[in-house]
Amino acid sequence: MLNVVAIAAGASVGTLLGGRLPERLRDTVVAALGLFTLRLLGLARIRVANLLPAVLLAPLATGLVAAAR
Repeated sequence: MLNVVAIAAGASVGTLLGGRLPERLRDTVVAALGLFTLRLLGLARIRVANLLPAVLLAPLATGLVAAAR
């Protein structure tokens, strides 16, 4: 729920204030957010194939925990 609220607030502020900002400032803000997003996404690369064993192990672990209770 917190993520939904944050996204809705950000979209609302962007919609309400975006048209009022000078074009140069708006371009600078968009470029800065783009660089931040690219850096954020570039920090870690998730290799999906490494997660495939969890598809088999998670149900087994769940069954063991349920049996232990």
